Amino acid sequence: MRKYYSKIQLKYLPSKKRRIGIQGEKKVKKVIGKILPKNSYKIFNNFIFIDSKNCSHQIDHILIYKKGIFSIETKNYSGCIEGQMNENKWTSIMGKRKERFSFQNPFYQNKIHVFNLKKLLNNEYEIHSLIVFAKNNTKENAEAGLINLRSLETYIKKYNTELKLTKKEINEIYKKLKKSKIKMSNFEHVKNVKNFANSIKNFICPKCGSKLLQKKGPYGLFYYCSNFKNCDFKKKKKLKTKKPNSPS
Repeated sequence: MRKYYSKIQLKYLPSKKRRIGIQGEKKVKKVIGKILPKNSYKIFNNFIFIDSKNCSHQIDHILIYKKGIFSIETKNYSGCIEGQMNENKWTSIMGKRKERFSFQNPFYQNKIHVFNLKKLLNNEYEIHSLIVFAKNNTKENAEAGLINLRSLETYIKKYNTELKLTKKEINEIYKKLKKSKIKMSNFEHVKNVKNFANSIKNFICPKCGSKLLQKKGPYGLFYYCSNFKNCDFKKKKKLKTKKPNSPS
């Protein structure tokens, strides 16, 4: 029987890209559930939270077990994956025609997640970054935390760290993070991120709505709120790099 949705329901349904991502996340969740004893770990899937600047973030998985806290970014792209750790964009090359699709460097993406997770936990714990390609189509660098799905079991079992979280600590970390988790659809999350970026472009503070000002600090230009007595919003300004002129 065909299912029909209202216009409002359609707006909140996951996009095709998001549905593909969800399929990959389910595979990762399934592997973790198989290899770790049920009462030995805690996990958040599709963890969405708002930071102090009023911008939302979405983390595919947060795994908490005796060997530490892992921020897991899952990629479910098809084709051959190409990219270097220091490149802004990575590429998926698909089919006989070698069609190319670019996406954000997952190392940079997860670096932001790790930074914000640390802040949620008051910088009391180390957060490990792990990127998993669900279709087993990338060149692995396990030392840097880049693996294929087929290597996830080995990676988790053999991960070496001096830190050992107790069961009490695992539960405390879980409870603390649970307080920050919010209910938000993917549509609302994407909209929030776009609004955040647009408000800064229009010199409007995304946190309180006051006018944004610019100032030069020891690390370059940054935005700050004109209502700085009551609002602590600050953000470094990204400078556009000019492309070198091609030789004539």
